[in-house]
Amino acid sequence: MPLERIFSEELIDKLTCTQESDLGGMIRNLSLPKRSPIHQEYGKATVEALPAYKELLEHAPFVLVALGKPQLLRYHSATLLRQTLRAKRCVSCLDFGAFLFLPTCERVCFECLHQNYALRVTTLNMARKCFHLTNNHLKKLPILHSIPSTYGVMLHVSRRKVYRLVHGSTENVANLMPISPPQGMSLREFWIFKWFHKAPLEPPGCDLSRMPERSNLVEDDFGGMASIRMPYLSGTSADSGRLCKGCRRVKALHSQGLLPAAVLEGLAPRGIRPSRPLRALTTRLHCREGFVEHIKTCYGANKLLTGWEAERMG
Repeated sequence: MPLERIFSEELIDKLTCTQESDLGGMIRNLSLPKRSPIHQEYGKATVEALPAYKELLEHAPFVLVALGKPQLLRYHSATLLRQTLRAKRCVSCLDFGAFLFLPTCERVCFECLHQNYALRVTTLNMARKCFHLTNNHLKKLPILHSIPSTYGVMLHVSRRKVYRLVHGSTENVANLMPISPPQGMSLREFWIFKWFHKAPLEPPGCDLSRMPERSNLVEDDFGGMASIRMPYLSGTSADSGRLCKGCRRVKALHSQGLLPAAVLEGLAPRGIRPSRPLRALTTRLHCREGFVEHIKTCYGANKLLTGWEAERMG
């Protein structure tokens, strides 16, 4: 299949997977009120005079609702919101970040939301226990009032109660982590504490699904509750990202035992359970230019293209 055909809009669209159920239950499908929460916070005249808010209202109004309902708008300036709208890299792995992490107004990707403990939120009580925080400390951190719904990054959980969640960490906390669970602390709670204390303070800068698996990693109780899909604005064009249909083909071939060993070796480093990076491929969103580069070398995409070409010629 000639590479130049991959650049046609028809083939790009054909290789784009439109089913996004694997992306879990983030904050989504928020109804837009007649009066935006940003108007309520700052006043209609002020908002309409700011280019940053005008861009958000045009291209990502649901983001303003997602920040307004949990009472987070006060923490993020117009400049920061616009900067994030026009940024495209995940703050953790530095690949394309198609989601907004609401407490810090930073871009993140789906896999890092699952793998990076620094991108998790917890309850106020847990934060107090884990980091020995006082009420004065907590007042300085963004508090997210959750929206009752069904959430999940890898596991779906229904949350009908409104939680007050917090995100934040302190650098000098190593001495606060007990060696074993103190009296009255469950083993699960102990491991949550441990992973919060091990959360990276600097961006890993890599695909975490290709890193060695960590033992005793606890699933996120509040996965998806602090994130929302956010388009990337380049010029005047908004890009929400594309999933690759070819990557799903690769995962299917592997499950059927039909994926060539040489291909698998390139996708799953030695010692890494293949299901992790292969699953991550199926949930990785690409910006348009990144998608074009990706499908040039994606084994599954080229298998699909070859099959479609054979059907057309037949």
